[in-house]
Parts: sequence; structure tokens; C-alpha cells
Amino acid sequence: MRNNIAVTVIAAALVAVIGAPPALEAQLRVRTAPEAGAWRTWWTATSAPSQWSSANPLVLNAVRWRVTSPGVEMGELQLSGSGEAWRVRVVLVRLDPART
Repeated sequence: MRNNIAVTVIAAALVAVIGAPPALEAQLRVRTAPEAGAWRTWWTATSAPSQWSSANPLVLNAVRWRVTSPGVEMGELQLSGSGEAWRVRVVLVRLDPART
């Protein structure tokens, strides 16, 4: 389940990087707390892995989950990128079919 979240977050984050001007180093940051949290860099173009072997703990811990109904949880995450996607709010849904 958590790997699916990581894939979703990474896909959204890479969309943010596409608009980065070449003069800037492409980077992605995540907000560590809902409103006044610090922005922490979790990905840069110069240190990007060639393959993701596991989820990034900084990103996973930044997701704020809440139960919306039995078997359904909604998570939110704030990302910041260079370029057009300066700020992005990612909304995730986690389903447990056994409980819905």
C-alpha cells in the first residue's frame, strides 16, 4: 500500500519538475507540517537515483492521513518544485475493500 503512495507522489513531483528552467537546478521539497512546517528538499536532479528501491521516509512522514469513512482514508501532502509547479497539493486516497 505504501509503495503505491510513493509512486503517486513521485509521479506528481516529476510533473512539477518538467517546467523547471534549465538555469535552475531542478529540485522537489515537501512541507513537513500542515501549515507552518519547514520545507525540506527530498529530490534534486543532480542526486536523482536511477532506480527507486524504496519509498522516501521524508515524503511518507509528511502525508497527513484522516479517516473519512470505514475503509476509506484521505491523505494530503504539499510539494514545492522549481518552475511552473511552484506549489502543489497532492490528495491521496487509501482504500481497504474489506472494510468498505
